[in-house]
Amino acid sequence: MLAAAACQSPDAADDVYFPTHTFVDYGPAGELRNAVLVLDSSCLWLEPQEGEERFMALWPEGWNLRRAGDDLEVRTPSGAAAVVGQAITVGGGEMPEDYVAQLVTPPVPERCRGSKGWLVTGIL
Repeated sequence: MLAAAACQSPDAADDVYFPTHTFVDYGPAGELRNAVLVLDSSCLWLEPQEGEERFMALWPEGWNLRRAGDDLEVRTPSGAAAVVGQAITVGGGEMPEDYVAQLVTPPVPERCRGSKGWLVTGIL
């Protein structure tokens, strides 16, 4: 079953697109290692340091985006955090751009298009 929604924490910048997913049947998950969490054009991207293309980050339902001092953080329900500008390793899998459009609501803003998505299943 696939369903998704875009939501934001009240502490987040209002213009940052933060898509979440409710995809529950992950199956075998891959890893995206040492990807820098980047904010560009009010969209969150995972940029691998190995020079691969970047991915639009699709976060699990229940995760949120919030400000912590000068930092912008993605937080899990258990409190683990990924900080924008830092490298992280995430589990999940690559999603074609046209499939991403089916996973998230509201539609992906034009400024966030043009890349595959990474369906994040966890911070490793």
